[in-house]
Parts: sequence; C-alpha cells; structure tokens
Amino acid sequence: MGAIANFEEIGLPFLQALNPLNLAEVLLLIPNFLLFSFPKALTAMFILLHHHLYSQCPF
Repeated sequence: MGAIANFEEIGLPFLQALNPLNLAEVLLLIPNFLLFSFPKALTAMFILLHHHLYSQCPF
C-alpha cells in the first residue's frame, strides 16, 4: 500500500502540470524525483529480483 500512496504523491503533481501555473512547481519536483525516488525504486526492484533469483539458495 505504501508504494501505491507514494506513486499517487508522485503522479498527482504531473497531472496538475497541465495547468500552466503549476508548471514551475513540477519542474522543481523533477530533480527531486530523479535524485531520490528513482534510485529507491531501482534499489527495491534489485532487491526483489535478487531475492527471487536466489531464494532457492540454502544459505
């Protein structure tokens, strides 16, 4: 559920970007997303993939 809520927090500002007045706010959010949210998502995906591939390992 946390991932869904986080996605909504990320997605809503981009939907609101259709309003030109909010465009500057969204442009300020993009570097924040690239620096923080994207590496977290990649890390989570890597951990899940690693666990899936090596869960048969007895260690």
